Amino acid sequence: QNPLSITDKPASVHYGDTFVLSAIGGSGSGDIVWKIVESSIATIDKGVVTVTGTGSFTVEAYREASGGYGQSNTDTVSFYADPKPITPVVTADNKSYDRTTTATLTAKFKDGDLVGDDEVTLTVDGSFETADVGTNKKVMITLSDAAGADVGKYKITWPESTTANISRVNAEWEQK
Repeated sequence: QNPLSITDKPASVHYGDTFVLSAIGGSGSGDIVWKIVESSIATIDKGVVTVTGTGSFTVEAYREASGGYGQSNTDTVSFYADPKPITPVVTADNKSYDRTTTATLTAKFKDGDLVGDDEVTLTVDGSFETADVGTNKKVMITLSDAAGADVGKYKITWPESTTANISRVNAEWEQK
């Protein structure tokens, strides 16, 4: 009997991924039976794998008996689902000149960065490199943190800086 083999394996797997596996071989015309072996890290339906966690999981496949052929051999392939890599978008508010380097920053994820209803809260702080008036001034990120029930499913890479403007304050002088 022709051996069955799982094909189309991705090079890397991350939390939240969906990918399609195929199988070749296995004599006969019986259906391919797919299964995730002892793991809650992923689900599979007709070769479509959905990664629902991080860690190890194994996919198993065989061809059902049919057309005078018995059930094929069982092939397995193991995967490790890494945390999903994401980079928050950090912005700094423009401000009027006030002799300080104080900056107000906001961090958020792009649409589609988080999977489903996952909850991750971002905290960010920083300061302007100088207090001088100017446009596109560098704002260094000095504190970045992520928390929440699902934070462990993500590998968060923070930018080192962003930019914002410090505008001139128009002073009114009264001559006496």
